[in-house]
Amino acid sequence: MRIGIIEIMPIGHYTLVDSIIRIFTSTADNTVYLFTHSDGQTVLQNLLQENKGRVTSVVKSDNEAISIFLSKVQSYKLDRVYIVTPEKYFAEIYRTNFGTSLYTFIHNIDEWFNSSFLYRSYHLVHEFKFSLVYIYVLKRTFLFPYWRKKILSKTFSSGGKIVVLNSFLKSEASKFVESHKIEVIPFSVFDRNLPDLSIKNKKLRICIPGIISAIRRDYHSVFSIVEKNADYFRDRIELDLLGTISVAENGNNIVEDAEKLISRGVTIHLYKSTYIPLKEYDEFLAKADIILGNMRIQIDAYSAYGKTKDSGIPYTMIRAAKPGIMKSGFTMFNELLSSTVFFTDYSDLEDLFKKLVDQPRIVTTLKKEAVKNSRYFDPSVIYKQLSTG
Repeated sequence: MRIGIIEIMPIGHYTLVDSIIRIFTSTADNTVYLFTHSDGQTVLQNLLQENKGRVTSVVKSDNEAISIFLSKVQSYKLDRVYIVTPEKYFAEIYRTNFGTSLYTFIHNIDEWFNSSFLYRSYHLVHEFKFSLVYIYVLKRTFLFPYWRKKILSKTFSSGGKIVVLNSFLKSEASKFVESHKIEVIPFSVFDRNLPDLSIKNKKLRICIPGIISAIRRDYHSVFSIVEKNADYFRDRIELDLLGTISVAENGNNIVEDAEKLISRGVTIHLYKSTYIPLKEYDEFLAKADIILGNMRIQIDAYSAYGKTKDSGIPYTMIRAAKPGIMKSGFTMFNELLSSTVFFTDYSDLEDLFKKLVDQPRIVTTLKKEAVKNSRYFDPSVIYKQLSTG
C-alpha cells in the first residue's frame, strides 16, 4: 500500500507519527509519504534516515498556504491518508480533494461527539477562567464542533474510518459510530532498538513523563512524600520530570517546588527548554526504572483519562518496555497489567516507594514483565491486527 500521513500542526503529535511510520514500514509491501513542515521533518529525521527509500517526506515551505500544500496529496495516488491532528485547519482539510480514503484521528471522544448545550456551556465557562485568548475559546466552543461534524462526514464518505488510540476509546466511540468504522492505532509502539540504560542506576529512577502541569498531574503530593522522607529517599530515589514546562498550567510553580527539594539534596531532573528532541527524550526515558502516572484521572465534569481521552503514560511504558505505577481507577490495558502496580492514595504511594526501594527484586520482576508485555505492541503485531481487523 501507499500510505499518506499528514501532520501540519505547529506542535504536532510526532510520537504518534513515529508509530504510524513504524507500523506500516514493518512490512516491505508498503511505502509511506509524510506531509509535514520543516519542524516535523527535523523531529523525525532519525527515523526518516533509517527508512530512507521507504519513507518520503513532503515538506511545506514557510510561505506556502495550507490549502495549496494539501492539494498536492492527491498527486501521490495514495491508498489511504492518515490525518494525525485534525485541529485548526478544519476548513482546509474539508475542502481538499485527497482522492483517497481518509483515516482521521480522534484524540478526545467528547470534543468530537458530545455537542450538547450543557457540554458546550460548561467548557465555555471553564476555559474562560484559564485563557486570555477569548476568541480561541469561542472558536473551540461554537465553530470547531461545526467543522468536526463536516470532517467526520468527509471521512466516512471517502470510505475511510476514524482512528482512536486503544480499545477502551473504541468502545466509547462505538456509542456514536458503527464499530467497523473505527480503527485502533496506539500512540506508541515498542521500540526494540531502545536500550535499557537503567542497569547503571545507583538509585531508583522514577520518571514522570509529560508536560509539567499542575492541572494535569499531582506533583505536589509526590513532592510531599519525598520531602517527608527526605533523609531516607535522598540517597535511594531520583525523580525525572520528563517534559517541558507549561506556564499557562502553573508549571512554574511545580518547578519552584522541585528546586526546593533539590536544595535539600534530592535528585530531580528538570528540562527548562521549550522542546525536548525525540532522540534525547528516548535517551532519558531509557534511564528510568519505572514510570509514574500521577495524573488527575477526572479531567473535568465530562472527560476522564482512560475513558474519553487517552493518557500518554501506558504508551511511554510500551515504547521503552518500562513498568509503571498508576492511580487506582485508571483503566489500564490488559496487556500491561502484569507490569503495572496501582496505588489508591498518596499515603499508599509512599509505602509503595519504600517497598520498591527496600525490595529491588520487585522492580526487577516488573521490568521483565514490561519487556514481555511491550512485545504485544511490536509494529509488526499491530500491522497484522490492522490487516485482519
